[in-house]
Amino acid sequence: MVRPRSGLVGRPDARRAAAALRYYWTGCGALSEGRHWLDRLLAADSRPTAARVRALSARSRVLITQADHAAAAECTAENLRLARTLGDPLLLATASYEAGAAVLMLGGDLARAHALLEEAAAGLAGSATEALTAAMTLTTLALTTLHHGDPAGAQRLCTRAQQHCRERGDRWWLAYSLHASGVVAAHQGAPEEAEAYAREALSLHNEIGDVSGSVAALDDLADAAASSGDDERAARLIGGSFEIGLSAGLDADARRRYWRGRETPIETIRSRCGQERFTAAFEDGRRMGLDEAVAFASGTVPAREPVVGSEPAGVPLTRREREVADLVAQGMSNREIA
Repeated sequence: MVRPRSGLVGRPDARRAAAALRYYWTGCGALSEGRHWLDRLLAADSRPTAARVRALSARSRVLITQADHAAAAECTAENLRLARTLGDPLLLATASYEAGAAVLMLGGDLARAHALLEEAAAGLAGSATEALTAAMTLTTLALTTLHHGDPAGAQRLCTRAQQHCRERGDRWWLAYSLHASGVVAAHQGAPEEAEAYAREALSLHNEIGDVSGSVAALDDLADAAASSGDDERAARLIGGSFEIGLSAGLDADARRRYWRGRETPIETIRSRCGQERFTAAFEDGRRMGLDEAVAFASGTVPAREPVVGSEPAGVPLTRREREVADLVAQGMSNREIA
């Protein structure tokens, strides 16, 4: 994979090069790396140019994927102000999408998020250079549409996004649009349909090496398992997604998906399992690496017997990340941990 070198920071084309790597950083589990380089590049050159808008756009997407909601809101607000000042319609539409997504993820003013996403969709319609962002906008707009009580309209937007991706051979965002369809199905009381969408999304994420997307699919499948009454399976999937997410650079103190936070389903599963059974299953999930977690979620291998005292597989975590995972297993909420 191509990654920035230390000498890139001072070069005139540095921000453009970094912006071009945004899909690698967000799609391949290199979130911490991307944030590091983008922070350095943006600090080194603060000129109000189109190149800065593109770099802020890349940073916004990294922050949204990490679920660092406060930082994402701040970054997207700066990006939107600068895009409006420059007056480039395509840059403005892209910045509007990211600002709307950040507000939605934060759980803020959903009417404002919806308006920003509608503005983005109008500006991106028919764009050849930002076709992927157009599909992303339709998917995110589907979720604000669902929040506004229109599940049929939300599903129509998901279908448009999926068609958009299929016509262009884009599997990466197709998987995320399937997540959104699963959210709509779950909201309409169709858990089996929601699970089918999540399984298809997980397969696509895994095929293309999208770690962050795989984590989201594992979360969705944990919800499906809980809905069907298999709470221990749900706890294993949550443990797996939690550990893999930490390794990929997702923010463990503030992880939140587009539709709802993780804390409520985790607490529901824990209360039904009991603390001891939940912790054992959660820790078993943490010991699964990505490949094993995907195989378990897909139903191709059974869960292993819990192994007391063994360390989770995957990338070594920081002390804080390890503490957070341990505290979640013990029953502390995100607010208590923070």
